[in-house]
Parts: sequence; structure tokens; C-alpha cells
Amino acid sequence: MHAVAATARAQALATSKAAARCKSTRAAPFRTSGARAVPQTRQAESLSSTASTKLQRAPPTAPPTKVATRSKSMAAASVAPASTWLTTRALPNDLGELHIVSSGLLESDTPGNGGLRLWQYADKAAATKEAEGLAVAMSAKHTTYNTGFAGAKVVCAADKPVADWTPADRETLLEATASLLEELDGAMYTGCDMNTTPAMMQDLHDRCGGRYVLAALANETCCPNTATAAGVLGAVTACVGGDVRGKTFVVHGCGGVGGAVAAGLVELGAAAVKTVDLDQNRAAIPGCEVLDPEAKWWAVDCDALVPCSASGVLTAERAAELVCRSVVGASNLPFASVEARRVAEARCVVAPEGVTSAGAVIVDSIEHYAADNFREAPPSKVYDFTFDAVQAKTDELLAAAAADGVSPTVAIPLVEEADPRRIGERYSSWLATDARDRVGGFLQEHVAAARPAAPTGARRPPPKMAGRRAFSTTS
Repeated sequence: MHAVAATARAQALATSKAAARCKSTRAAPFRTSGARAVPQTRQAESLSSTASTKLQRAPPTAPPTKVATRSKSMAAASVAPASTWLTTRALPNDLGELHIVSSGLLESDTPGNGGLRLWQYADKAAATKEAEGLAVAMSAKHTTYNTGFAGAKVVCAADKPVADWTPADRETLLEATASLLEELDGAMYTGCDMNTTPAMMQDLHDRCGGRYVLAALANETCCPNTATAAGVLGAVTACVGGDVRGKTFVVHGCGGVGGAVAAGLVELGAAAVKTVDLDQNRAAIPGCEVLDPEAKWWAVDCDALVPCSASGVLTAERAAELVCRSVVGASNLPFASVEARRVAEARCVVAPEGVTSAGAVIVDSIEHYAADNFREAPPSKVYDFTFDAVQAKTDELLAAAAADGVSPTVAIPLVEEADPRRIGERYSSWLATDARDRVGGFLQEHVAAARPAAPTGARRPPPKMAGRRAFSTTS
């Protein structure tokens, strides 16, 4: 009886969303040559190169039904999907390698989007694994919210500790990144991630002639990290039944995202917010209890554990000791492995970061597809819009997972956005009809108080452009 109901529900979802979803023709796969991305025909022979790997064309298929999508998603939960490499390039001066990866074929009207991460990995295999996983995670975010982008990531695998990088080293990285983005000719947009800053993005933006970078440069009062935190707060609210008051939370990592999440939970009336950071001064947020970072913070009894730090902090061993009611992903890839995630899912509700940590890509969508609105947007309203969007989508995800008896991770394809408008294009209508004060005003004040005044001219809004430069399969 339950199986029949689940099938009927999946078919109803497919019928209701089929008319709204419109996919464009897939772009021809391409490889990188010495100076430019070159389209490849279907008949081209496979090329072997140390600098890049060819994209493979998928055979044409009919649009999948929700039943088929659910089947595929369950398979994906068992085997981590492989990403498609766009290009890999060695940096000069033995600084490391720069990778641009995509979780699938880019489409002519859907460029890739993902931040530039700078990190030293244990070895090349570890860098490759994380780059692929990050691109897949980005794909879930973009698809779930219909941002108008495809999942992708730029990863610099450093050959020396990031703390030892000099300003000249960062200049070299930015020059190499700009060169690759220019070669991809609008097929890829990037922004901030670990160890890259808004100032670096402004530099990269200038090197690319005012293109290919989305980092809230056109509205210097809006902070992408704070938007991510607003979305996480919306997801946490959904996971605890719609109201954080009287609930207990543990926030691991108190940087730009985690610090705002912890402060926001206090503002929203949480009974207790416990913070963990290797830098205990960062964890000392007013109204929060600071935990020892060397103690078992993952084994603290709470309503929601919110990892906001580096990838892979929740190992299978740590997941086996969880006593929280839910894990709400804020950082990308908080689980060290598929096994770790499965162990956690057996003990509590795991709200995947592909849904819960989408604030920055929502802002990217507004910045790119509704540029005029973004320039004029009060940050508090952008944060409230993100809070509402992520709370609603998390509610939808948890309901779909419960109805079908699967984990929220498996249910992600069931909640792909049906509205044909990109989420950035929906901001203005929300502002006119549905805008409500959530936590945006507080977050705006929080980030303003925490951020030192920027020197005059430190961030220059990009010039207003007549139209969007789109990736073309014929150029």
C-alpha cells in the first residue's frame, strides 16, 4: 500500500513539474588547447593529455520521471558520482595544480558556478576526490533552487602550506585562474571559498575584464557568507519544527558562516547555543557557551549539530557517537565518507548541505540574473529572502523523505525547483509580496559590527553591463 502511494506521489510530482521544467540543448564537450577551450565533435577521437581530460557526451534520453529520478538518486547514495574534469593546469614555481571541475556537461545557457578553494591536500588523490565531491555538491544546490547555473568548482591544490603563500604566490594563482576563465569564455563563474577573499575576487574580476566572478562585488554591503548563514538558519528552523526557541544547538566552526549562524540562533531565542572553534576567541560569541575543541563536541546532546568548518570533520567513528536529533550541513562535504553519512543517517535526521547551505549561490543568482535588483538590494532583505527560500525547501525535502521512507539525501531529486524562473529572478516578486522580517536585520548589523571598515576604493562595483555574456557552443 505504501509502495503504491509512493509511486502515485512520484508520478504526480513528475506531471506537475514537467511543464515548468525546460532544459536547453547540451553543449558540445570540449577540451583545452594551448590557449583556448576548443569544442569537440561527437566523432572526435579520444585525446590523451596531462593538462586536461575530455568531456564525454551523454546519449540523448527522454526526460526522466520522478520514479526514475528516485531510483537514480538511491543509486547515487550508494556510489559517489564521478565529476567531469574540464581542465587541470600546473601552476608555475611549483605552487601546485589548478582544477576546474564540473559535475556534468555544461549547457549553452547554464554556465558552471562554484568558488575558488585554496588548500593543501595530503596527496593528489585527496585533492581530486574533494574537487569532484564539491562539484557534485554544487550541482545539488544549483538544481534544487534553479539558480541558472550548473555545479562546478575551482580548486587549487597547493604544494606548500597555505600559510606560507606570499602575495606574489596569490598573484600567480589569480593570473592562472583568469587565464582559464577567459579560455572557457563564459562557461564558468567563480567566487570566494576557503582561503580566498573578496579582495582577491575583485582582483580576479579586473583581470577578467569585469566578467566571470560573482562575489557580491556590485553590492559591497551584502556578504555571501552571511547569506549562507541566513539560509542555514532557515534550514535549522525547518529541522526543529519551525521554531528554534527552547532548543539546544552545537555550531562547529565560528568563521564568517558559523559565527553568524551561532549569533543568529541566539537572536532567534534558542535555549542554548554551544560553539566550537580551534580559535576559542572566535567561539566566544555573546550568548553562547564555548566548548573545548579537543573534547567530543560531536557527542553533545542537542537538537541540531551544525558543522560550519572544513570538509570531512564527521568521520564514521564520530558519526557513530552522535546523539543530536539532526545534522544540518553548512560546510561543503561535512562527512568524511559515504559510510560516515550513512552511519549518521541511522542515528538522526541529516539535512544535506546541497539544500541547507545554498545561500551564496542564491545571492549569485540574484547578482547575475537580476543585476539591477542586486545593486539596489538592502542586505537585510537578501538575507531574509535566503532564509525563507531555504526554510521552505528544507521543509519540502523533509516531507518528501518522510513520505517515501528514504533519507533526505536520497530525496533531493524529488524537490528540484519546478518554477521555471531562476531564483534570482524571483527576488523582486518576493520583495513586493512576501517579504517578512526574519533575521536579516540582525545579521546585517552583526556583519557590520564584525567587519572592519574597508579602505576607500577597496571594492569597486563592476560597471553596469548591457547584457550577459553567455557561453556559446560555436565560439
